[in-house]
Amino acid sequence: MSTIAIKPSGAPIVIRFVLAVVMLCFESLFTTGCAPLCGNQLVRTIAQPTGSKSIVIFERDCGATTDFVIHLSVIESGTALSDGMVGNTFIADSNKGQVNMNVEAEWTSPLSVVIRYPAGARVHSRNSSVGHVRVAYEEF
Repeated sequence: MSTIAIKPSGAPIVIRFVLAVVMLCFESLFTTGCAPLCGNQLVRTIAQPTGSKSIVIFERDCGATTDFVIHLSVIESGTALSDGMVGNTFIADSNKGQVNMNVEAEWTSPLSVVIRYPAGARVHSRNSSVGHVRVAYEEF
């Protein structure tokens, strides 16, 4: 009876290396592919008179082929602005450069806000309340 000697090869090491490289590629694709496509730039923060909430006005940029859009959110004070955040109160743009997007906001009471924006702006979203905070609008 003859025996066949099987010599160990480097195949398991090569397979492990290839799997590690493939997993690294997928991880890289996943983390960069799921990143927000838009970025936010804080314009102004206005604290509520009682201090528990703030109005944040920020500019959202979603790339070279889109206009900058002004977003306004009523948030808990101390909440950090992130690139994934969108306006929960007001969203508008310059209507393809037709107006200067100077948006103003003011607390008129602890639970009331007035937002002023230029006439001719293209308004995407305009909510009359956020939680218990009432929101009024004025064009100028």
